[in-house]
Amino acid sequence: MHNQTEPEAGQGRADVGTLGFIGCGTLTEAVVRAIRRNGGGPPILLSPRSESLSVRLAAELPGITRAASNADVIAGSQTVVLAMRPQQIDQALDGLRFSAGQTIVSFVAKLSIDELRRRVAPAREVCRVIPLTMIADGKGPIVVFPRVDAVARLFDGCGLVIEPETEEQVMAFGCASAVMSTYFQFQNTVVDWLEARGVDPAAASGYVASMLDGLAATGMANQGAARLALPELHETKGGLNEHCRRDLAASGWFAAITAALDALDRKVSLLPEAKSPDASRP
Repeated sequence: MHNQTEPEAGQGRADVGTLGFIGCGTLTEAVVRAIRRNGGGPPILLSPRSESLSVRLAAELPGITRAASNADVIAGSQTVVLAMRPQQIDQALDGLRFSAGQTIVSFVAKLSIDELRRRVAPAREVCRVIPLTMIADGKGPIVVFPRVDAVARLFDGCGLVIEPETEEQVMAFGCASAVMSTYFQFQNTVVDWLEARGVDPAAASGYVASMLDGLAATGMANQGAARLALPELHETKGGLNEHCRRDLAASGWFAAITAALDALDRKVSLLPEAKSPDASRP
């Protein structure tokens, strides 16, 4: 597995040609802002939905055009990003025709590479990408599978590019991202505890957010085997951190996280793939 840690911002972004997005929601906005964040980047075509967001982005950011239809996005783009929900894909792609020379990038969950190729034939170069919304700030992981050089370079400077070895690993990364809301619930719980003891809300929120930000930076700087030592490096024998961690471990808190991810993995594996209506035809 290849991890790209400190890429040169914007290097090679022009390789993708005009970049078109079919689907313009929160994730598309985050990705577009990430690409424009460090300046430069390719021309971008946005599909007309959602109308308010596509109009706003085209007016606010340079080099962005709002297309009249999804067909116009495909006709005007060398690289096309599918950024709709799985249940919307049939309607969004109905009647659209791709070309052999296009590169197709899918943000669509549960859409396998084989099924993606069937849907966008005769386009041959395809990949799945899983960005997270913090990409807008140049942070977070960006899963790319299989590697398409121009697509990987497009995300230089936008976060940490992760290249899984198998499509099963792509799904595992998707499940791992399900802890985001849990993280904020954890953060809010600690903030609420401080507020209940009379701490000013702004001070409580700032203290916890700043602490967690610092811990995240330490985690980024200590990966691989070094991460295993971090819990003990952040506690003293008989101290507050040791007591808190041991109490949570004894209550099954950490084991519950693993169990929740295992359950989610099983659930995702049972969900139907986003197959085209004519996928069974020869």
